[in-house]
Amino acid sequence: MEIQQMKAQAREEKARKQLERSRLAKEKMAREEAVREKIELEKRLRYYEEEAQRANEALMKSEEMADLLSEKVHATEQEAAMLVTKAQEAEKEIERARQAAFKVPSFVGSDWGMRVGRRARRKKKSWNSKRGKPKIWLEECTRMQRNERTKLRCCEADCSKLEKQRD
Repeated sequence: MEIQQMKAQAREEKARKQLERSRLAKEKMAREEAVREKIELEKRLRYYEEEAQRANEALMKSEEMADLLSEKVHATEQEAAMLVTKAQEAEKEIERARQAAFKVPSFVGSDWGMRVGRRARRKKKSWNSKRGKPKIWLEECTRMQRNERTKLRCCEADCSKLEKQRD
């Protein structure tokens, strides 16, 4: 009986040792799995930190771009306001030139009439005295009218130049 008891104890001891080895193997595998999981989690953490860094840099760049665009918009608005002012000034200048162009030319005014009247009287005297030709007086009037028309055309040309500059 003692032998059987010793054999039973040996089997129990053998089974217990087997169980202990198996428990140690499981613990070792669990530790290895924990180490692998820890390494994987650290990789993921580094990946997410890098992603956060890239997103932060992109955000900073977009904020800088927004500031730049805001400055450009402000500068463009100022330039537009300046151009509007220049356009208004050019429009006023064109209007002044038009008004000057459409005023009654000086040859129609009393001054011209007086000049032509004096010349005509002088010519009339010469016509009467010399039995002159009325053609001379007509040529003189025509020449004066041409001069005034030339002035008018120059004024109109200035108006068209101003309009082109405004456009």
